[in-house]
Amino acid sequence: MSKLLRLYNSWDQYSCGDFETKDEVMLSNIKRSSSSQMSRHSSRSSSESFYSNATIDNAVLFKDVKMSYGKGKKSVNVLKGINMKVPEGAIYALLGPSGCGKTTLCNCITGRNKPTQGTVEVFKKIPGTPGSNVPGPIIGYMPQEISLFPDFSIEETLMYFSKLYRLDPARAADRVDFLVDFLELPDKRRMVANLSGGQQRRVSLAAALIHSPPLLILDEPTVGVDPVLRQVIWDYLVLLSTKERLSIIITTHYIEEARAANVCGLMRQGKLLVEESPDFLMEKYKCPTLEAVFLQLSRASDSKSTPEVYVHQYQQHQQQQQQLDSKPPVPNGGLPILQEVSAEGCDTTTTTIGAGDAMNQTVIAAGTGVAIMGPPQTTQEQHRAPTMKQLAKEKQALNQAKSDALKASAPGGKMPNGESIEGVVNGRLVPKFERFQIEAVPKSKFEAFSQETTRSFNRIGALTSKNFARLMRNLPVLLFQFMLPSVEVILFCLCIGQEPFNLPLSIYNEELHLLNESLVERTSTFSYQYLNEINNRSVIQVNYNSKLEAIEAVKEGKTWGAVVIGENFTDNLKTRFLQPEMVSDDLISGGNVHLHLDMSNYLISLQLQRILLQAFQTFAMNTMAAFNVSKGLAQLPVEQEKPIYGDREPTFTEFMAPGVLLSIAFLAAVALTAIALVQERKEGVLERSLVAGVTSTEFIMSHVITQLLVLHVQVFLLLMFTFLVFEIPSRGYFFWVILLTLLQSSCGMAFGLMISAMTKEETSATMLALGSFYPNLLLSGTVWPTQAMPDAMRYFAYCLPQTLPIESLRYILSRGWDITHAEVATGFAVTIAWTTFFLIVAVVVFKAKI
Repeated sequence: MSKLLRLYNSWDQYSCGDFETKDEVMLSNIKRSSSSQMSRHSSRSSSESFYSNATIDNAVLFKDVKMSYGKGKKSVNVLKGINMKVPEGAIYALLGPSGCGKTTLCNCITGRNKPTQGTVEVFKKIPGTPGSNVPGPIIGYMPQEISLFPDFSIEETLMYFSKLYRLDPARAADRVDFLVDFLELPDKRRMVANLSGGQQRRVSLAAALIHSPPLLILDEPTVGVDPVLRQVIWDYLVLLSTKERLSIIITTHYIEEARAANVCGLMRQGKLLVEESPDFLMEKYKCPTLEAVFLQLSRASDSKSTPEVYVHQYQQHQQQQQQLDSKPPVPNGGLPILQEVSAEGCDTTTTTIGAGDAMNQTVIAAGTGVAIMGPPQTTQEQHRAPTMKQLAKEKQALNQAKSDALKASAPGGKMPNGESIEGVVNGRLVPKFERFQIEAVPKSKFEAFSQETTRSFNRIGALTSKNFARLMRNLPVLLFQFMLPSVEVILFCLCIGQEPFNLPLSIYNEELHLLNESLVERTSTFSYQYLNEINNRSVIQVNYNSKLEAIEAVKEGKTWGAVVIGENFTDNLKTRFLQPEMVSDDLISGGNVHLHLDMSNYLISLQLQRILLQAFQTFAMNTMAAFNVSKGLAQLPVEQEKPIYGDREPTFTEFMAPGVLLSIAFLAAVALTAIALVQERKEGVLERSLVAGVTSTEFIMSHVITQLLVLHVQVFLLLMFTFLVFEIPSRGYFFWVILLTLLQSSCGMAFGLMISAMTKEETSATMLALGSFYPNLLLSGTVWPTQAMPDAMRYFAYCLPQTLPIESLRYILSRGWDITHAEVATGFAVTIAWTTFFLIVAVVVFKAKI
């Protein structure tokens, strides 16, 4: 054992010299792991093809797969006749530059893409077919992007994915604890947003491993990860593939890192150039690195020739190397020699570097890496020095001894939590890998339907709990969503529909100017009595000394109108009613009240006319009573009886209330959901959820369930302030008011989900939501009756989702009707129809875009 320890220390000193980087140490370790794995996986020689063993089953199989996007001339071929085999229990490294089709190929495996031609099999079943469980739990997927919820903790993130896969809660908790410890993550309660980029990537890897799937697809899993931890991850993946026959597909830009894989697949321009074991490829194409092999294959692909034509260049390089090795040491004062192997055809150049203590090293550069091999040695020392292969074997033996000792120290051969021990990685006990248990294939269609329904409800439950957790994560925003509709209806009830008041009105009463200051004379005039009947709350009378001044005040905007009364107003009015035979046009004009109104504001001018006419009506009736004449003579010969529906003097608030109530409920729900799916897509977790088996329908339904809770609170507060606080009259059965408001709110929610499914950016979704506001407000009959619209426009308005429901609510509130009346039932039917239509479109569009 002491000898092994000395060898171990000498290896560390030898491979981690002053000039060697951590990445180079990691690459050396990966090579050793690869050699160890290959020796355990089979007894074949390193130069033997990995596919020579016909007994190995394939986890993934591609048969002449072609994939293209677009149609006609715009069609782009992404995959071009891919034939690929991923052996079960092997690590398959997929190498290739960006845009070569690696992601599309992985999407074909996960069932996200369907090939244009050819077939893809995952565990001998075609993805997307019944019983294939793809998309589903047999795949653990880690995309290249982080793809995590930033407002979730590490534990919440991993538990969310465990719920999607129907993992037992106790088992899920154990897996979370193990993965957090094994991947050296911080406290599991820390938010993902507060993690570093490398830590977030490790959480992403943990999410792919949480349910122990039989097939792992990892897209750049070790980018941005510490080299030591990168080695630990690779050791764990090797352990899983060798002992549990876990199939792993890894895409990576670290070409030399792929040496740890059983099989390397090299892709370029949509074609799979070759797939074989790394050692077999390097032996076959006579190159020391995979990068050089990839270069030869790429050149052959471009020139449409065979890769073997480039082997001759490497043979020349070998001859040069042998000549250099056979020569005696160069009398160069011990200066080191730099042997550089270029990437093009494995050519070799030799360079002498300057002297100095820091540079007294022999440096050999191969392909893309530089390995510091230690100080120059004499011939005798070189014979005594152990070879790299010997050191690797000896360190492997030492690691195995340490692993055996650590296993033996475990009480009862178990983990602290009672689980069986799988192995030792980086000095840590690894629990037994319990592969995800796939449910038995159903024997009948009913059993299959029941099984899929159960899974679907489970996934909807996981998605819904995730949505609720995210809602509760930001309570201020949630409270704002609750209160916003209530604030809007409060503002409406306070500010809309009330009568204008304190309106300044110019008064020129010429009759009073000609009288003395006697109060009795002034109050006895009809002009004084009439002006006294005007409502002082609504109108502020401003007296002027001339007609010209009164009218000028209106022109200058100081008052809303001018009332001018002639000098003989009282006498002319008496003659007009008591001596009608003496009436002339001048007498009638002298007995009139002359109004000069500012008609620029329709509602105010209409209000002033009503106030002044009502005041004159009251004055005339009082005057008739003073002369012992029936008051009826002062009234128009039209008598208004008790209204059949509503009040004698309805307010504009009552007219607008149904439209405002349903519009607020509808648009508040649109605001809730208009960006929901957009955010899901941009965060990237949607892709992982879809690979886990979630469907577009389940995604939409989870948001529907979540938002319904918010909608119920919104509607409750909305109705409370409208009918209890501000006492808007409701003459019908209030249940129909609640139901119609909830249905309209649900319709708005569905409309928002449709917008969210159709758009890719929050800005576009917001513009569509806001753009629908004014047409809806103007055409729904909220502000003005639809009966005032042109015929064609009115019929179009009736087709909108709010026009007829607003009319129905108006009938319920003002007439007291219920759903037995066709006019009311139509509003309910239209709301349900539009809600269904919006949801169907949302599901279809969302499915087409994801």
